[in-house]
Amino acid sequence: MRQGFAREAAVASIAWGFTNLPVDRIIAITTPANVRSWGLMERIGMARRHDLDFMHPALAADDPLAPHITYEIRRP
Repeated sequence: MRQGFAREAAVASIAWGFTNLPVDRIIAITTPANVRSWGLMERIGMARRHDLDFMHPALAADDPLAPHITYEIRRP
């Protein structure tokens, strides 16, 4: 269907965060396999932060969902 709801929600969430929270950045996480998720993060201006990637502590190291990647957007 691809009606753009995820993009709209992500942009609105970032706007809300910067309007209502005393933060300099907002981060988002996903798994490397979730190409649509990290693709959306890139399309809305988020940047990959390899230094913040991590293995999910509640999952076994060989679980395909264990690796997590991190994206960041800084306050305009």
